[in-house]
Amino acid sequence: MRQNHHRQATCSIIAEHLKARYEGVKKGTNPTQIVNEMNKNLGVKCSYWKAWKARKCAHELIRDSAANSYPKLPSYLYMVQKSNPGTYTRLIVDEEQKFKYLFLSLGVSIRGFRYMRKVISIDGTHLKNQFGGNLLIATAQNGNFQIYPLAFGIVDYENDASWNWFLTCLRDQVPDTTDLVFISDRHKSIIKGIRNVYKNAYHGACMWHLGQNIKTKFSGKGLKKLFEKTAKACHFHGNRYNIMTTNNSESLNQVFREAREWPIIPLLEEIITTLSRWFYERRANANSCPTPLTVDVIDIMRQRYEQSRYMRVTPINLSEFHVKGEPLDGLVNIEEHSCTCREFDIDKIPCIHGIAAAMHRGVDVYSLCSKFYTTEFWRMAYAESIYPLPPKIEWLLPEEVKSQVVIKPVKLIPPGRPKNKRIPSRGEFPKEKSNSAPESSSKKVKGKVSDVDGGKKQRKCSNCGCYGHNKTTCKK
Repeated sequence: MRQNHHRQATCSIIAEHLKARYEGVKKGTNPTQIVNEMNKNLGVKCSYWKAWKARKCAHELIRDSAANSYPKLPSYLYMVQKSNPGTYTRLIVDEEQKFKYLFLSLGVSIRGFRYMRKVISIDGTHLKNQFGGNLLIATAQNGNFQIYPLAFGIVDYENDASWNWFLTCLRDQVPDTTDLVFISDRHKSIIKGIRNVYKNAYHGACMWHLGQNIKTKFSGKGLKKLFEKTAKACHFHGNRYNIMTTNNSESLNQVFREAREWPIIPLLEEIITTLSRWFYERRANANSCPTPLTVDVIDIMRQRYEQSRYMRVTPINLSEFHVKGEPLDGLVNIEEHSCTCREFDIDKIPCIHGIAAAMHRGVDVYSLCSKFYTTEFWRMAYAESIYPLPPKIEWLLPEEVKSQVVIKPVKLIPPGRPKNKRIPSRGEFPKEKSNSAPESSSKKVKGKVSDVDGGKKQRKCSNCGCYGHNKTTCKK
């Protein structure tokens, strides 16, 4: 490992030394820790860049290389379908048999979606393995407000063609109906894809992404909170319930943050293993729930009941009631499950006015909730199990699967360390850095800083010497 004429270890030797650190874990030792360990414990000099490459080599020793995963995809996807009946997979290659698209939706997830609110959150994120690409995710939310993964796609680029293909595959499992709603950021390709593929479904923008734009452009003015209240009160064609953001998909991206560095098959294995664990845990929680509604909905109902106790109810007829109290009065229609505060109509959970009216009339408050919040639907969503693949020695593959050729794609990422910072989506503006310096600073500030534009650095024209434009746009 170390000789007098070569005192620095190679990346492959360091990887062999560190291989055990990455077995059975997601992240393992980071490059900085590797540098310190090599220097302190072994007396070997190691740069950060070499430690980063050694970490990558160690991952490949355990999970195979990214290039070797692609030829194994047809066999792997076939066995996933055999182990989990009803699973839908599609694998697309180009004219040269190079990998292009992959779609995976487990059968139990699609069957369980029948017991969910028909709101789907979709989002995409970049992969950080050797060949790059993007991971597309479609998720729902169960009656206990937990993430419910529906489908995954791996594509070369996040563009019009890839999103259109992904949504077309999803439509084969989730039909296009008028009671379906999609929530996404303002990515152009997503908007076009939903408009082309799901023509009957409704589409809403993520409230969080829109709010970030306001927060960035008008910080310190309190407009973001006003926007959130306005967004929740606005009329929307379709039932999006209380799902106003793409937090489900964003959170799932975070769950697989480390796995996105792995080759494609280990990534898929991590996805299936995670979903299998979630189904088991949530099935156990649902089966042990003693209440007619899910745990989180019961908590909401209890909080609203405490608020409704001090309200005054005036009956108008058998179904309509005028409810007075803080912070607002409400006109409730028990039969139509509606209230002028709009909370009852949107969430499909009785608001404080609805609870007060139901208690006055003697109606079971729980019966006014949507069926998707019931414990029965919660149990049915996780009634089935997700099974792992058998050992490779037991795989029985047909000849058409064995003969299918999939070649590694063209490298989609530049050489060097991959970028880990999130790229803002369309309509989401990154925060602008101020170039103004404090008065106590001794450093000279280059350029002119205007008080009018909030402290931004002004451009200076090299042609006329004036501020506010450059040489290209100069009129002199």
